[in-house]
Amino acid sequence: MTTIALFALLTGCAPQDAEVNAHWFTWLAANSSPAVAEGEFDDMFAEQATAIECSGRGWDRDRDGFADGYIGPGNSIRGAAEYIGGDCNPNDDSCDDDALVAACQPFNDIYYHTFITEDGVYRMDGEYDDYRSEAYINGEGDFQLTVHMQMDNREDFRFHFSIDPDFQPVTCISNENGEAEIVRFDDASWLEEWSTDEDDYTIYYLNANSFQINPGGDADSFWFLVPDYMSGFGEAKFGPEEFSTVPVSFGDYDHFDDYEDGSREPLLANGPHFLGVANRENPDLGRYDAFVNDMLGYADAWSTEMSDVIGAQTEGYTFEHKIEDNRWREIDISTSGFDGWMELHSSWVKIRNSSSFEEGGSVEGEYQIFYQGIESNSRLLVKGDFKVDDLREDFWAYPFLEDVKRDENGNPFCDGAPFPE
Repeated sequence: MTTIALFALLTGCAPQDAEVNAHWFTWLAANSSPAVAEGEFDDMFAEQATAIECSGRGWDRDRDGFADGYIGPGNSIRGAAEYIGGDCNPNDDSCDDDALVAACQPFNDIYYHTFITEDGVYRMDGEYDDYRSEAYINGEGDFQLTVHMQMDNREDFRFHFSIDPDFQPVTCISNENGEAEIVRFDDASWLEEWSTDEDDYTIYYLNANSFQINPGGDADSFWFLVPDYMSGFGEAKFGPEEFSTVPVSFGDYDHFDDYEDGSREPLLANGPHFLGVANRENPDLGRYDAFVNDMLGYADAWSTEMSDVIGAQTEGYTFEHKIEDNRWREIDISTSGFDGWMELHSSWVKIRNSSSFEEGGSVEGEYQIFYQGIESNSRLLVKGDFKVDDLREDFWAYPFLEDVKRDENGNPFCDGAPFPE
């Protein structure tokens, strides 16, 4: 191997496109996480993890041993640096069963982020360091950032997000003169409306894969967001475990059945849906404003669940929810769409307004990205900021097929009408 080839191998394979600051938090589900199942993290668990066992598993008197899946004190499968909750072995006089039960009470009181009691979890967190990063504009014009880090056990950890810098849902109409015209959905720039309280930043919600449940139907009637409404998406990989961003919430759907059988106090007057206007013919905007205030209070409470109880905070980094009230959208007679609804967000990227999404441009931003396991009940959170000084275009990018076919067939979108400025 030549010296030049060796230098390329050592440097070219580790791009550093962005200056990145990040703190990560994980909650790996003990009985569904591939990262747990493969055992590659056992040493890290023993040195760093807090085992939270508030799932109800404990000592099985019939088998004279702990129940399958139990990860509390006395767990013989793998150890942890610290334990919260669990059950005592009746033969262990040093175990304080009352203290273990009391430690689980704050977790059992959680209303919204109940994943923490649906299984035992291993919680860890740390700074992103010794990383490599790749930032570029892809063939469809999306801005992508991927950050990699090798952990102490030599497993790979990477997180990624993509946003559409030119996000602007539009439609083609025939105007009063019979001419084709491109107009914005809801007659406004969604990015501008979303960002009114973001100071010098524009916010992009990672809202792909989001859905609403038809409030006039049942829990099996879904309305998924169309691609034109999606401003961003994120993926991550923690060792062998794959994650995608938690979708936007348009309702408290995890408790849908609870509302139906009356076993749980309804969250709001309209049940599990974050629908603030029930009467579409004569909307009560005063009630809508009160509903918005209610939701803001719930969002704060649910943020506190994550930060203060579940542990999604450290110095300089604290989990938060954001509410979009959609008050700016004109309310029509249909409950579909976003007018009259509220949205609970947990994943977003904020871009400084001085950024330039062009080759050679500088892009600076902040992010909070909350991921869920694709095939597990695990969760992953990253918070931080980044700066790209010399943005590049993806060398391997392919052209956007729709644009290629329109050019080939002389069929421009909306007869070639100009896009709104």
